[in-house]
Amino acid sequence: MNTLKSNFSIPSFFGRSFQLKVLLPVAGVTTLLVVATLFIVNKRFSDHVNSSAMEQLDTAERVFRKTLDSKSKELVTQYRSVLNEPRLRAVTKQSDFETLKYSLGEIIQEAVTENRASIASFTFFRNGTRQQMGSNSLDGIDESRFLANAAPTISQAVQGQIATDTITVENSILQVVSLPVGSDVEPAGVLTFGVKIDAALALDIHQLTQSEVVFIANDKITASSLHIAETDRLTTRMLNSSLNEIHRLSQKTPIAMEIEKEHFLGRSSKLFSSHGDVGAGYLLLSSNEKALQNLHEMQQLLFLTGIIGLGAGLLLIWLVVSRITAPLIELQNAAEAVGNDDFSRQVEVNSGDEVGRLAKSFNQMVFNVK
Repeated sequence: MNTLKSNFSIPSFFGRSFQLKVLLPVAGVTTLLVVATLFIVNKRFSDHVNSSAMEQLDTAERVFRKTLDSKSKELVTQYRSVLNEPRLRAVTKQSDFETLKYSLGEIIQEAVTENRASIASFTFFRNGTRQQMGSNSLDGIDESRFLANAAPTISQAVQGQIATDTITVENSILQVVSLPVGSDVEPAGVLTFGVKIDAALALDIHQLTQSEVVFIANDKITASSLHIAETDRLTTRMLNSSLNEIHRLSQKTPIAMEIEKEHFLGRSSKLFSSHGDVGAGYLLLSSNEKALQNLHEMQQLLFLTGIIGLGAGLLLIWLVVSRITAPLIELQNAAEAVGNDDFSRQVEVNSGDEVGRLAKSFNQMVFNVK
């Protein structure tokens, strides 16, 4: 047993077979070429899928920004018409606070209902003092927090300029429009509207960009074009985790994520107001589910084609090598027979190449020995 082990070695094993000497290197090179081809094609296709998704996200982000800007301008146009309300102009000239408060309450109630605002408030200025009155909320938004967070916008409107901003109030993201009422030099007050960013806006952005959008405020989904329940804490945590991961890497670095068995590439950014970070952000998601399915189908096709091609190539190489080595094996058998004093063996000459000439010389040698 030990003698057998000591006499056997891989080089000596391969050295005994000319077929293995030829077949194994060629098979190795062929296999390497097939694997390299599969790898390159797969990588190119994967890069194309990711590149297409990133281009879609770039386009979606530009459209997203323009949509928010357009929405702000639309709100300004929409609520500016309220300033032309004769009753509003008449009421703001009254000096009796109680009458002013009651009348403004009715006007703001109508303005909120007709213009579909989430909350509205009138800031009244008289004798250097500021008073809030006529505040109304249809969506249960905390009025004091709304006024506190909208203070920079209101202050800007006091200077006679229409001001817009984005703020958060608890778990809501609102677009704010503050309009000076009365003289531009010394306004009698500021009328401020807040419109909640909701699923309708998210769906509008989805229709324009063909990408999903998720708004997040204070670690809670506030609006989404996806069918995600706001109470879905698992999905919310996953999205927030993805949001944090994107910010950690880079705002321009998309990451892959899976939501309800659908694959997306996501990119995020924060929403800022005139006074900085409002604690809200958005996540743009480009679905690459169909592209990944095509990629998987292509990978399977490439793998199957590679296996068939590799098998066919190895079979062809084996047949060629066998055809080359067959005369040499016959020549080896004839030489062994001559070594055993059998001079009747002749090697059949089937070609005029080097092997054929060798066989012919062998036959001549045996004839001369006889």
